[in-house]
Amino acid sequence: GKYLQEWWGEQGIGLKVDCLDNVSDPWYAGEYDLAFDGWSVNPDPDFVLSIHTCAALPAKAKESAATDNFICDKQYDDLYKKQLAEYDPAKRADLVKQLESRLYDTGYMNVMAYPNAVEAYRTDHIESITTMPSAAGNIYGQDGYWSWWSAVPAAGASSSGSSDSGGSSTGVLVGVGIAVVVLAGGGLLFAMRRRSTAEDRE
Repeated sequence: GKYLQEWWGEQGIGLKVDCLDNVSDPWYAGEYDLAFDGWSVNPDPDFVLSIHTCAALPAKAKESAATDNFICDKQYDDLYKKQLAEYDPAKRADLVKQLESRLYDTGYMNVMAYPNAVEAYRTDHIESITTMPSAAGNIYGQDGYWSWWSAVPAAGASSSGSSDSGGSSTGVLVGVGIAVVVLAGGGLLFAMRRRSTAEDRE
């Protein structure tokens, strides 16, 4: 925020920077000019795609809604509906990429970084665990709880409850250590541009 104040100040643009504990009210009411936020996406990205549609806009002024950028773009909406109805994974992935390109090209948002969430688990407690998707997928941020139920205790690891032959993982949740390092995101910074007034110019 301080960097923007200094850099934009050199361009003659005044900024008021607010770091807020509760960002929902000003966010959904659209009471800001510039905002920085970050998204982590589940294996199925539908929700994050949906908050850029016309349907996500508030029904009335000053009302709350799930919109992310207060945009309404017919081309984006058409692509969103197509990906929502597409069952072929490869074809749907292509439509999602087109949606991402549309957001980027329309200039409603400027992608500044691609944060990476790094996860790990203790191999002295867990022998294996299912990720979603299976190739380089998530452990924690899945569409469900399959990672926890599929976890196989490591040999010699203590578990609560009875142990079944076949690698039952009912008790493996005890002692499961998941480290999630989110390299970016979490907080939300609002930069509200001051309107040009006589006081500002002074």
